[in-house]
Amino acid sequence: MKKPLLFSLAFVLLIGCQAGDSADVSPNQESREPAYTSDVYGFSFDHPKDWKVWDEVHPDEKAKNVIGWVFAPDDFSAFDACMQANDRSKWQLECGALYAKSVMGIYSEGYIDYESFDEWGKSNFVDYRKRVMGQADGFSYTMQGNASIRGFHVNSPDKSTGITFLVFAERPEVNAALETMLSTFRFTGSAPQK
Repeated sequence: MKKPLLFSLAFVLLIGCQAGDSADVSPNQESREPAYTSDVYGFSFDHPKDWKVWDEVHPDEKAKNVIGWVFAPDDFSAFDACMQANDRSKWQLECGALYAKSVMGIYSEGYIDYESFDEWGKSNFVDYRKRVMGQADGFSYTMQGNASIRGFHVNSPDKSTGITFLVFAERPEVNAALETMLSTFRFTGSAPQK
C-alpha cells in the first residue's frame, strides 16, 4: 500500500518539476528583448523584437562615424533584400531610397562635454537636457536645420568615447523603441580609445 502512494507522489513531483522547468524557461526566453552589440565601438542595448539594426561599420572605412541604422519591422525587409542583391559599390545608388526608411541613425561622436562649449557651440544642442541612459550619463537635444531632429548622446564613464542616436521619424512606436534602447544602453568596456 505504501509503494503505490510513493510511486504516485514521485510521479507527481517528477511531472511538476518538469512542467515548472519548462514554464520558467520558455516565457523568459520569448519575452526577452533582442540585444544589439557593437564590438567595434564597445556598447550594447536591447531593442524590441522584430526591429533591426543594420551595421554600417566597415574595416576599410574607419573614418566614418556612422555605426548603424535602425529599422522598424516593416521597413527592413526591402532594404535588406536590396543590400543582399547588390555589389557594395552600388548600395547607395540602388538602395538609397530604402536607407531613408530607417527611423534612427547611430553614430560615434566621441566624448562631448557640453558644459565646456561657448554659446555658439551650445546653440547646436537646442533643448539640451541631462539624462541618464541605461548605465551611463548623457543628454538629449534637438538639431535645428531643414527639419528638427531629436538627438540623444551617451558619454562613456571614462570619457573616452560617446555614442549618438538621431531620430528621423516621429511616431509612437519609434519613441517606444527608442526608450527601450536608451534605458538598456551599456558600454561593454571594449570601446576604442580616441
